[in-house]
Amino acid sequence: MAEQEWQPHSRCEGCDKPIWSTDAYLSCEDCDLCAGCAPTYADMAADPAAFAHPTTGKPLTVKEVRSIIDRHISAGGSPNDSLATKNEGSLAPMPTMSEQELLDGLTATGAIPHTPA
Repeated sequence: MAEQEWQPHSRCEGCDKPIWSTDAYLSCEDCDLCAGCAPTYADMAADPAAFAHPTTGKPLTVKEVRSIIDRHISAGGSPNDSLATKNEGSLAPMPTMSEQELLDGLTATGAIPHTPA
């Protein structure tokens, strides 16, 4: 049996560090950022329009970002936490906690209608 050659999932666009499938990272539309280069919740608060709504692609509003950050802090997080998350061993990108927080926050503000399961 041939020995498997391990390759990084991708490389950080900010620092060119390899990103392994189990590393925390932020997957953007056209690049990946390691935890050290990814923006923080505080960065999102400082410039909400730089962050896109997950379904419409439109810039987030101050109200939407405030809801996302409030949820993160109430769960024990800090504004200085990176938006990068762990992908727990999968080689394929999966929805991350921050994406779920984003969707929950947008649902709570009414920006996305709540649809019962």
